[in-house]
Amino acid sequence: MNTRARPPGSGKLPAPSVANGPALPPSPAPGDGPYDWYRHWAATTPAAFAVDWGPGRWTYAELEEAATALAGHLAPAVSRGEPVVACLDNSPALVAVAVAAARLGAVYLALGPEPPVARVEQLLQDLPPGCLITGVGAPPPVPGHGPGRELRLPGPSVPSVVAYTARLPGGRAQLSVPTRHLCAASSYAVATSGTTGVPKTVGIPSEALAAFLRGCGRVYELGPGNRHALALWPAFDAHQAEVWMALAYGATLCIPPLPREMAHSVGVTADWWRSTAITHAFLPTPVAELLFDRPWPQGLALKHVFVGGDRLRSWPQPGTTACVHNVYGPSEATVFCVTRQVFPPVEGDGTGAPPIGQPTAGMTVGVVAPDGHTVPRGESGELVLAGPQLSVGYLSRVSDTQERFGPLVLSSGGVARRAYRTGDQVRMRDDGVLEFLGRLDDQVKISGVRIEPAEVEAALERCGCGVRQAVVVADKHADDTTGRLVAFLRPAVGTSIDGQEVVRRLRTWLPAQAIPSDVRIVDAFPCTDNGKVDRRALLDRCSAPGTAAQPEAAGSAAARTDGPHSAPPEVTSLVVRTCEHLLHMEGLGPGDNFFRIGGSSLAAMKLVHTLEAAFGVRLKVAEVLRRPDLAAIARHVAERRAVPRPE
Repeated sequence: MNTRARPPGSGKLPAPSVANGPALPPSPAPGDGPYDWYRHWAATTPAAFAVDWGPGRWTYAELEEAATALAGHLAPAVSRGEPVVACLDNSPALVAVAVAAARLGAVYLALGPEPPVARVEQLLQDLPPGCLITGVGAPPPVPGHGPGRELRLPGPSVPSVVAYTARLPGGRAQLSVPTRHLCAASSYAVATSGTTGVPKTVGIPSEALAAFLRGCGRVYELGPGNRHALALWPAFDAHQAEVWMALAYGATLCIPPLPREMAHSVGVTADWWRSTAITHAFLPTPVAELLFDRPWPQGLALKHVFVGGDRLRSWPQPGTTACVHNVYGPSEATVFCVTRQVFPPVEGDGTGAPPIGQPTAGMTVGVVAPDGHTVPRGESGELVLAGPQLSVGYLSRVSDTQERFGPLVLSSGGVARRAYRTGDQVRMRDDGVLEFLGRLDDQVKISGVRIEPAEVEAALERCGCGVRQAVVVADKHADDTTGRLVAFLRPAVGTSIDGQEVVRRLRTWLPAQAIPSDVRIVDAFPCTDNGKVDRRALLDRCSAPGTAAQPEAAGSAAARTDGPHSAPPEVTSLVVRTCEHLLHMEGLGPGDNFFRIGGSSLAAMKLVHTLEAAFGVRLKVAEVLRRPDLAAIARHVAERRAVPRPE
């Protein structure tokens, strides 16, 4: 028995912090997994639309034709259980790659368009792929791979793709035996940040994705006739949910014309939902909270919205016309495995931060002490997960798999089950609902992306800019949300460090969310009594100005070429006041640089949201980022106000 003993003289033993999800419902179609279910719909409803990207559409029969052609193109270079790495943005071609990889029994790994070269090299050292796929005209993801021929897929406005084979002149690197076995058991993989300074890859078996999809069907009204948004960054694990919640249930995947603009603008997102009649959509938590700030957009066909990636702190406003779900789940447990409906609100949840909820079908959750024993309900501890959605582990990190996955007893008189220790601190209420409290380790989330400061530190120390030692801390706001990463760098003897050059080189190593927004050069680090770096003392220094992670030189040039005239005072004033609020600063002025005062892409998104609501304009975050001083941002808003919006 793995629950704590009752103290002498105490009353009834509190219930242990364990909860079970409902039984798994039946599959949506004949077959064992998502690919079989998709093939069922392709055979029985070939004329139904599978992919809609605006300028064109594929029926299920046409998607089959494209995926078959692509699978034939890849087959000579890809064996069963080998990774297929897709370096593509959301597009019909990316959907075809996902289906073709499933057809071949390959491991599908999406990294998004033009990922950082050094990061890809690190991933592929441990996980050599069968091929790397890019769009035509994009540079090879990494040097040294053999060129592939162009493959044009059927349909209007479908970008061609190129598959770079991994058969190097000296012979192809072979997967290690443990990695080969784990890959053979995986249908897709997700790259995550690593505590050792090296990224790691989680392998998800088809059975885990199938269990997730079965649990979603009835609850979220999945099926033919629905229109699902494919809008998340492809490297997010929820990208798989977007693809297969549609294709496994005979629905339509809808792809926005400008995926990156969609990711940063609530207004653009709502307009696209409306015009495309989207019924199901995922939203990163920061974007969802901006949506909740304003009245719910009217005229939407939305049935269900899934919010995830970070801690949710606000609720949708009355008048929301869709069911909104707060979803929680690490990549190691297949997209999400704990969920709570936050609109319409569930009685008893109160007005504080929304809880993360209860386990999905087939899953078991527990809250344990450091020794692995289950704590009573009401006490905080580490969240552990068990059930059919668990991944196989880390494809090339056996020691990490052994550390995080292991047998635990999660019920009185029960037997040990394979469980995953999340590193998240939670509390289970008496009704079995989980409340999220924070992380137990140094891991942080920036714009919904899991970041290990150790990986950022390792990249800083090997970027070749004279950095002898790097320490990265997460600067949090007063409400305990992570605002930005701040890097403190100690130079090697006899060298000096150019902070801007450091930032430029980091972009080849790390995803955008992991780039520190502030770089500080120090002669030495403060230490605690036991000789460790005093990170708390470093955090105290974060209010002083440093070197920001600014855009490339082209962006600065764009700012200098703005018109010489000032924006109206009310526009400039709102820009300045909003930045003071977002960045927790006082005394800012039009001449302040957005990045030097601690601005980030997430802060820019929130700034755009406020300005759009105040002045009735549509703004692009990319345009704001090209104008780093606040006066230039205000002028851009004034220019957009002068342009009538199309009806």
